[in-house]
Amino acid sequence: MNFKISFMSLFFFLSCQYSNEKNLVSNSLNIYSEVDTNEVYIGNKIKYRIIATGIENEKIIFPVLAFENPNISLVKSRQNIKNYEYVEYELTFWDTGFYSIPSNDIRVFKNENDTIETIISTESIGINVISLVQNNDYLIKKIKEGEPLPFSIYKKFIFSMIIILFLIFVIGYFMRKSRVDNKFNSINDKKTHPYIIAKSKIKSLNNKNPKSQNEAGTFYSELSYIVREFIQNQFFIKTIEMTTNEIKHYKNMIGFDKNEINKIISVLERADLIKFAKLFPLENDIKIDLNVVDEFLDNQKIDL
Repeated sequence: MNFKISFMSLFFFLSCQYSNEKNLVSNSLNIYSEVDTNEVYIGNKIKYRIIATGIENEKIIFPVLAFENPNISLVKSRQNIKNYEYVEYELTFWDTGFYSIPSNDIRVFKNENDTIETIISTESIGINVISLVQNNDYLIKKIKEGEPLPFSIYKKFIFSMIIILFLIFVIGYFMRKSRVDNKFNSINDKKTHPYIIAKSKIKSLNNKNPKSQNEAGTFYSELSYIVREFIQNQFFIKTIEMTTNEIKHYKNMIGFDKNEINKIISVLERADLIKFAKLFPLENDIKIDLNVVDEFLDNQKIDL
């Protein structure tokens, strides 16, 4: 009789415990797992979710998945929505065969501050991983012979070469024409009479009135060069390359009128003093020197 009473007491106690455990969570709470496919190719991904719906005040603790199998890799993400919560894993399988995602225990607390937990387990799910290569597709096939290029490609190539050659011809023609024109212009410049060139430059100098030593130096440099250039081009004496002292030394050999060449040498010496000794000329000296050079050109002109 005592044994029967003890058994009934134990049964009642366990029933109360089970009833209390069921009351820890709401009746609307539902936890389950799913995959988007049960068959996958090597290297492709599947999505594995553990989902909790009908959440009221419960705190859900999802498991931390880890696979010891090196042929499985995963990436985890989590989503919280009102009355709905899930954790999603992306699984990638790197070998063929049948794999089983084991059941997982989810810890549930009645609320945030509760310390009593309820364990709800998901069901295991099987995954079949198949190869991308089927039957004898992995056998090495014969190398196909190269196919001839279509005729249109040859036409495009020939047309392109003709255009390139034409462009090279046009560029070469204009470059050669430019060189000939420059040479012709140079010859024409050389045919211009030295007297005309010198008179044109003297006319340009007549319009200048140097106000500073630098301007005076530039003025007399041009005047000196006009004289030397005229003598060299008119009488073929290399006076451009000669110093004033050398011209003075060989003045008797040049063949000019003695008085006239002495005046020219005086102009050249004054130009040297202004250029190198920084002497500033008087305004009257500038006019006199211009007249001396101008008269020299007129006297030494050879008729065209």
